[in-house]
Amino acid sequence: MKIFSLQDFKKYNANVLQPIKIEASKIIREYFDFNNNVIYGDKSIGLSLVKFKIELTGTRAEIKRNKANLLSELEICNLDLNDNRLYKGRFIEQSIDEIYNGFEIIEVEANCIVLSKNEITKTLNNSGSIQIVLNDTTSTNFKIKLTGNATNIVLTSNAKIDVKISKLSGTIIIDSEEKTIKDAIGNNAYKFVELFDFPCSNFTKNILVQITGNGTFTTEISYFERLI
Repeated sequence: MKIFSLQDFKKYNANVLQPIKIEASKIIREYFDFNNNVIYGDKSIGLSLVKFKIELTGTRAEIKRNKANLLSELEICNLDLNDNRLYKGRFIEQSIDEIYNGFEIIEVEANCIVLSKNEITKTLNNSGSIQIVLNDTTSTNFKIKLTGNATNIVLTSNAKIDVKISKLSGTIIIDSEEKTIKDAIGNNAYKFVELFDFPCSNFTKNILVQITGNGTFTTEISYFERLI
């Protein structure tokens, strides 16, 4: 997904105004009633509501044209507001706050995921362990890339990382954000992988991933830490 930065706003004679308002994401827990007993499922994390204002300048015709094009680009994007975060969501106009000759101020909002801007990658050759330490317990998705020639690869952890790969010949990428399992050229590789759920930290801050397998292979675990 494209990253839209503060520099991109300038193409439309627009500026983001401070402050940026961010609400905490909600913890969701599904449940159902069975024989008058309430049974709860696993916890999951919801989206955060983000709001901010944009000032557009120019003639009325220029503002109208630039606003339409800007909102089209913001509708689904990764937004970089230069605060070491990525806001991943759908940003839409909620209101027009002020209209004067030469400028207009609008408010946009999105229900989105707030991620760390910097991707972290941990690498291991063959069997062993990978330690992952997150800043807090907000649930973070992982991308696991395995490369080499091996059989019976098993990843286990104290979080929600429980993966078995029957055969590796080349590359397999398990992407929890996209919910895909593919090879190096983008073909589905589900038939080689066994997992109950896509790997995530599952509200665990300090994670130890144990990796075993027969053969020669490299494991990369990468992630953008979810902040809110």
